[in-house]
Amino acid sequence: MTDKRTFKQIVLDVSEQHGVRPERIKSKQRDKQLVRARQRVMYEAFATGRFSASQIGGWLNRDHSTVLYGIWKHAEGNNLPFLTRTRKWSRT
Repeated sequence: MTDKRTFKQIVLDVSEQHGVRPERIKSKQRDKQLVRARQRVMYEAFATGRFSASQIGGWLNRDHSTVLYGIWKHAEGNNLPFLTRTRKWSRT
């Protein structure tokens, strides 16, 4: 089954499950509960296949590399596969 949730719905779902207010997901605060919720949002949004790391970073006021690190940390901490999207580069 494909995840059709919008980014906003993912934020709302995760914030409810983690007991944080949705607007805090975008904040610069770094307490453990909030960081874990933010990383889960990054992971779930990226897992849909519809949002790039740059898009997610734009919505969360983070750099795309921070998003990729958050995805990796969430996957590592929850024994989930690390999601990657690769491109095949060819020399011309």
